[in-house]
Amino acid sequence: MLLVVGISALHATAQQQEMSCCQTPLTATEQFAMLGSDGDFRNSHPNPRNYVYQGQAEQVSYTTPDGGTAQAWLWKAEPASNNYLFVVHEWWGLNDNIKREAAAMAKALGNVNIMALDLYDGK
Repeated sequence: MLLVVGISALHATAQQQEMSCCQTPLTATEQFAMLGSDGDFRNSHPNPRNYVYQGQAEQVSYTTPDGGTAQAWLWKAEPASNNYLFVVHEWWGLNDNIKREAAAMAKALGNVNIMALDLYDGK
């Protein structure tokens, strides 16, 4: 079983909409990352609460389709399971709040491995 959970409030900024015909189109990841510099977008989202995650998980690396390496946090099911849930973070990145939510999902679901992906390479 595979389930992906994520939050996305993706919208095109004026800068993205004004791209000329001769420019290379931005990827969805690049468009999403640009939201961090969009003041209207940032101001429409409250900052996450201050929190430091202290729990059991391991940081793992995996190969991406382009041959690069990405990071994630993994909560392994006990007993071992072939069920996975992938958690996609908000625009702030993989912060401790997302780790806390992923840990809560792991506890609630029990027989599911939870992997919180880091789409911004730790930034």
